[in-house]
Amino acid sequence: MVLLIDDEATIRNIAAQTLQNYGYKVITAVDGAQAVALCAQHLAELQLIVTDMDMPLMDGLTTVRAIRTLAPQMKIIVATGSGLQGGHNAFDEFAVGGFLRKPYNADDLLQIVHQVLSE
Repeated sequence: MVLLIDDEATIRNIAAQTLQNYGYKVITAVDGAQAVALCAQHLAELQLIVTDMDMPLMDGLTTVRAIRTLAPQMKIIVATGSGLQGGHNAFDEFAVGGFLRKPYNADDLLQIVHQVLSE
């Protein structure tokens, strides 16, 4: 199961549909707080989290930190249209498995998801 987190409904819906069309089971969250709750609820089933970094209320870095307390080994892909908040040191600190530059297309998404899940 993949948890997809993005505050932009269009991106969230298209990405979820793309993954579902290729056989992935997907749940979605609109922000980090909802994502952490869903992660706790579905921890046994989750294989991967794809999170936007630029979200209001609870940004991606804070979300990754919270998820790491629940699931230290969870595979995570981050997506952003701007620079990575906190710099690449934060990216390395939380052992993020992949990075998607927004805007991304279906091929980009599917390739990184497959790559990270195969590791």
